[in-house]
Amino acid sequence: GASPAPLPPQKSIASTHSIDKDARRAAVAEVVSGLDALLEAQRAEIGAPGLAAAVLLDGEVIWRGGAGMADSEAKVPMTSAVVGRAASVTKLFTGVALLMLRDEGRLSFDAPLATYLPEIAEVLYPSEDSPRITVRHLFTHTSGLPRLGQLEYVTRAEEGPSEREILEGLRGLALESPPGLRVTYSNLGAALCGILVGRVSGMPYEDFVNARILQPLEMGSSAWSEAAYPQGQLAKGSPKPDVGLFAAHHWRFGAANAAGGLYLDVDDLARFARFQLSGWPARDDVDSGPLRRASIRESQLLAGGGFGKGGHGVFWVVSNAGSLGHVVGHTGATDKFSSSIVLAPGRGVGAVALANIGMGVTDPVVGKLTSAVSAALDAISITVPAPLVKGTERVAAVMKAPTEEMVNAHFGPAFRAMVPVSAITGLFERLAGVPGPCKIGTALEIANKSTGKFRIECKGRAFRLDLAVDAAEPH
Repeated sequence: GASPAPLPPQKSIASTHSIDKDARRAAVAEVVSGLDALLEAQRAEIGAPGLAAAVLLDGEVIWRGGAGMADSEAKVPMTSAVVGRAASVTKLFTGVALLMLRDEGRLSFDAPLATYLPEIAEVLYPSEDSPRITVRHLFTHTSGLPRLGQLEYVTRAEEGPSEREILEGLRGLALESPPGLRVTYSNLGAALCGILVGRVSGMPYEDFVNARILQPLEMGSSAWSEAAYPQGQLAKGSPKPDVGLFAAHHWRFGAANAAGGLYLDVDDLARFARFQLSGWPARDDVDSGPLRRASIRESQLLAGGGFGKGGHGVFWVVSNAGSLGHVVGHTGATDKFSSSIVLAPGRGVGAVALANIGMGVTDPVVGKLTSAVSAALDAISITVPAPLVKGTERVAAVMKAPTEEMVNAHFGPAFRAMVPVSAITGLFERLAGVPGPCKIGTALEIANKSTGKFRIECKGRAFRLDLAVDAAEPH
């Protein structure tokens, strides 16, 4: 969960999972009504011929829009159903594929990569004592592999690199640092993940993603070639004027498709965002897939655990962004297209965007959309009934001094009859061991005057407190 700033116990910002979702929708209605104008302003600011975007709240798309032209010559307007290039946002789909294979027991993230791709043994390590590359190193961009190495997909007009070419390019390739030491963003590493998915699953990477991710999520506009689209459905891409990098053809990723080869529209990207937000919070609902909720959440945390100042999850870029709390996202860029996705899982908010201009200029767009909606939610407060306020104070007291005496003083006899006092003190002692200090934070749900759910906020981590009190005398 997220770790928002502590608030006075009487009031708290309505969270993603407040029971009154209608109130949350109403609170953002005015902001949503102005998003078309915001989108046009952003299109002009980034200099894109066309820009499309969508915003999600509590698992639903609450707004989608387009500004400018998908093809000025053909007079095709930009909409959320116009296709562009996902580019490096494709890596998030690759991460889902890796998690699926891991969950099925067919892949270990911490096994040597050579277990699955013996060809990786041909790279040159900086030292004899360098750790061997693992799958985890690939999706956290800590393998030491260069950004491209011998991988070439920009200048090839007909066919992209083959699997054989990519693997042969590993022979004698020097790593830029020992694995695990620092981040070096590597499209080569992501391409190897796609080859790995093919090896382990027994089917081509694209077929696996189509069958296991795109089809279950009903992402019908997504494909791996511009040839899949009739005239007018695919936006006409354009270069960023101050960069000048431009090829007449589309970049051909070939066997490196896992690094950036997917085409889609904003509607499909929003479906993927909705799927990713569905992992939060942890709950008892039926886990219907296509990926376990726990694995979705895992992918959006730093690969080493916690949030910290930022880093990579399973290809996600993970950070903590002020009032938004825990934020994950990714950018996509080719010479002709830009795409972005950002999610604030603890707030239930997300945004996606696609532009037909190159070099990844859409991050400010999704940032402003997400911040605008989130700010509107701050106006909502949940009034916490007095018995629950007293209950949280009692829990906080036990958190501060997790002794048997404090448990007996603040927990009711019925609860102590169900859960041994030693188990209760043990739980709070473990909480005390979390880098802290920990404190009671925002209310998640208020069911009635004696039952509610709250965040317990610690440094870099958060837990859910299910609190029930005696309304007459809380324990």
